[in-house]
Amino acid sequence: MYGKQEVAFAWSGTLVATDESGNTREKTLAGGLGVPGDSFIDSADITKEDAVSWIEASLDLESIKADLESQLTVFKIIKFE
Repeated sequence: MYGKQEVAFAWSGTLVATDESGNTREKTLAGGLGVPGDSFIDSADITKEDAVSWIEASLDLESIKADLESQLTVFKIIKFE
């Protein structure tokens, strides 16, 4: 495709929030990277930094983090009070 082999178009992963007591909440995420422009990085040359920057650019990461933190707060209230 696009004159290349092994082109990345999608990603998936899990974001995990952990509080000071070790309680965790997870959010499974997945998305598309869109149709690439003229520049390609061969799959063998994609670094962790490349992948993280593409994923973070496609997310409202602050909102997701706030949601996970809120879930941990609710968990504390329900579990301990």
